[in-house]
Amino acid sequence: MRSTIMLVNSLIMHCNCCHLSFLVSCKHTFIPFIMSKTPSHIRSRIVRYHHMGYKLTKILEILHTEGYDVHKSTISRIIKRFNNFKQISDRPRSGRPNIVTNEHLDIIDKAMAENDEMTARQLQAVLMNKTNVSLSIATIKKTRRKLGWRCEGTRYCQLIRQPNKVDRFHYALTCIRNKENFRNVIFTNECTIELDHHARISFRKLDEQPKLKPRPKHPVKVHVWSGISRTGSMPIVIFDGIMRTDFYINEILGKAVIPYARLNYPNGYRFMQDNDPKHTANATKTFMKDNDIYWWKTPAESPDLNPIELVWHQLKDYLRRFHKPHTKDELICGIKTFWTTNMTPELCQTYISHLRKVIPAVIRREGKATGY
Repeated sequence: MRSTIMLVNSLIMHCNCCHLSFLVSCKHTFIPFIMSKTPSHIRSRIVRYHHMGYKLTKILEILHTEGYDVHKSTISRIIKRFNNFKQISDRPRSGRPNIVTNEHLDIIDKAMAENDEMTARQLQAVLMNKTNVSLSIATIKKTRRKLGWRCEGTRYCQLIRQPNKVDRFHYALTCIRNKENFRNVIFTNECTIELDHHARISFRKLDEQPKLKPRPKHPVKVHVWSGISRTGSMPIVIFDGIMRTDFYINEILGKAVIPYARLNYPNGYRFMQDNDPKHTANATKTFMKDNDIYWWKTPAESPDLNPIELVWHQLKDYLRRFHKPHTKDELICGIKTFWTTNMTPELCQTYISHLRKVIPAVIRREGKATGY
């Protein structure tokens, strides 16, 4: 401790750029400056050497030889405390005793573990029922923070049933064992895009009222369909209403998938789609078989295993933050602009490579939702 203080003083004298506030630092050196209590094993050594008849200077010399950097005044204070109170630990300090006991801590921690949505007022009622002690709301909040519980927005994920969790787990294991790189996979899906021209967050000055931004009860919306692969993105299809089986066969498979696949994957490819009824219809299966479209089936309830979901998220963010459409025509124009300017092969490869994080997470979670 003494050598640290001497070094700190030396730095302050010789370097004008230093700053001392719990930390001493400059552009050349970074030294932690921490005042801590003397450990109990050092206190025991000091008392033992005192009983052996050593003077303060001798005890200080021995401790320095053993590698302990203790000040002479610290040794004197520890010996004086032992002679007066026959103990080396710190005496209880004055002040109001803590009203929160270990029992209260256990009750609060267990209650939060069982229900992480429990409020401080609900915890107050639980403590009252179990211990007949009424703690204030402020005390409960402070105690909960000390236990490590932090308030944050609820994060939602895909609801996955137990059979699909098993399928997801085995699918992820297969990808790991086969060292899957998704080189010839075309990931496809459809999405609904609503007319929205306000970002999710905004700022205001402290002395100003928040700006209310209007939002329609039933916003205009369109539906889009497309796909991505490591070679780039497919043409995007924009339509209204519900996609029927005949529309899917003629407009999607016939005019979008087959031309793209023949151009980019003449030696074969794997076509990924979900288990939507129009995808599993007999007419769709027959058309895919006749045109050599190999359906690469993936587990149900698994949007995190389809990287095009990341594309839809970025598309919606682009429309809200940058394009800001106010009419349906502007919305369609913004979708086309995003698709022609942003959807590069490099971006598609980045999204597909994201599966390297998702698949191990599926295994760690035993098929549960990963949060990606």
